[in-house]
Amino acid sequence: MELGIFETLESILGLYSNVVIAWIGAIVADLVVNKPLKLSPSYIEFKRAYLYNINPVGFGAMAIASVVAIMAFVGFFGPFLQAYPPLSLLLLHSVYLQS
Repeated sequence: MELGIFETLESILGLYSNVVIAWIGAIVADLVVNKPLKLSPSYIEFKRAYLYNINPVGFGAMAIASVVAIMAFVGFFGPFLQAYPPLSLLLLHSVYLQS
């Protein structure tokens, strides 16, 4: 406790949670937005031979949302968004996919 281990764990897990929420947000946005709009097949298709090693759209959406959420988490956008980084990244996912 005297070495600040709990504060270090809190900050590391806070950053990690923003990345995980960005990843889940990318998956949910694909299922909720792209499937009903017929931008992707109506069924979940998984053929390993036809998949890229890295999904550029999903990875790009997750990376951008993660960076913005981490910036909000450390207080770059002010105290209001510092309290709500997961909400800000999920809103960013919805804006990113609609454009």
